[in-house]
Parts: sequence; structure tokens; C-alpha cells
Amino acid sequence: MTASEIFKVSTPFIILIISALIIPLLKRGNELRKTFFELPAGVKTEAIEYLLNYEETKQPMKLLSHKIKMEGYKLDKDVKFSTKVIRFYYHDRSKNARFCRNVLKARGMYSIKEAKISFRPSMYFGLLIFSLTGAFQIWFGHKIYNPDAPGIVDAIPSYSLVAGGIVYACVVSYIIIQCIVIKVSKKRFNQFNENLPAGSNGTV
Repeated sequence: MTASEIFKVSTPFIILIISALIIPLLKRGNELRKTFFELPAGVKTEAIEYLLNYEETKQPMKLLSHKIKMEGYKLDKDVKFSTKVIRFYYHDRSKNARFCRNVLKARGMYSIKEAKISFRPSMYFGLLIFSLTGAFQIWFGHKIYNPDAPGIVDAIPSYSLVAGGIVYACVVSYIIIQCIVIKVSKKRFNQFNENLPAGSNGTV
């Protein structure tokens, strides 16, 4: 049995797997697009009050409660870091808004130490794997494509692979854009003095 014939037989399973992976990702992606700064003003005020009154604890249940609250506020559980992001945003909204939104969306990309961020090496490795996987799927889908196939069904394996490769490419492109946005302002954020007053562009 040739590779093309194998893919023809497995096409329904490929489509099912792709659907099972993509639909949850789309839903998750829509949720991840929202950050603290898209929440209603009342919720943002509530979150700031919580940050101001937060007291460190080592009790497991209180730590769990804190984590749940911060997730609800679309913030990182690190109070000092989250406070700094909010202050940085409102210090100069026109200049810092895009960075702050992206840094809250891409929390898996970097590590936090003393409210300063640095990119994780594993993030670059993940990007490489995604890029190679997408490129391979597009290449292999093109390779097994038969322009002389009698019907559209025979081309589904090829189309499925190419479509999957394009999805990977889109994900990688989105992550790279996030990396660039964060990288551009990372140094300014790390050196930011949280005691500075909000600037003229720091309106809510």
C-alpha cells in the first residue's frame, strides 16, 4: 500500500483529529485574547484593590484561592509583577498598551524574577518544532498530491496536510509577533520605576 493510499484510508481520522485539536484551540484562543485591560472598569478596580491589600501566605488553600482570583482577573499570580504591568500600562497607555496586553497573553514564553521578565529558552525550541512540523506537512502534502486524481476525495489527504501546515505556520507567526512586541519594550519594562505617576496618556 502506497503512502497516498494509506492517507486516503486514514483521511476521516485525520479530519477528526484536526477538528478535535483546532476547535478547542480556537475557543481557548478567543478566551486568551482577553486580558485584564479588557475587563469592565468595576472588575479592574476590584482587582487593584485586591493587589493593594494582598498579604503573602504559605497556606495551600489561601494560595489556591489567590491563584483562582488572579486567573479571574486575567493577571499573573505574581502580585509584584501584575502590579508593575498595570502601572506600566497606565504610565503611558499609548506607548505601553500593546506590550502589556501581549505580556499577559504570553505568560508561558518568559520567566519572572523580581518583576522582571526574560524569555524561556524552551520557547525558542518550541517555535522551531512548530515551524519544522508545519513546513514538513506542507512539503509532504504537496509531494503526495496527484494532479491527475479523478476526484476531490483523492486529494483530501494532501489538502489536509497542507491545511494543517498552514495552521502551524499561523500559530508560529502569531507567537513571533508577540515575541517582537514584548522584546521591543522588555528593557523599558524591566527598568520601569513603579513609583512614577501615570502620564498624560494614562487614562483608563
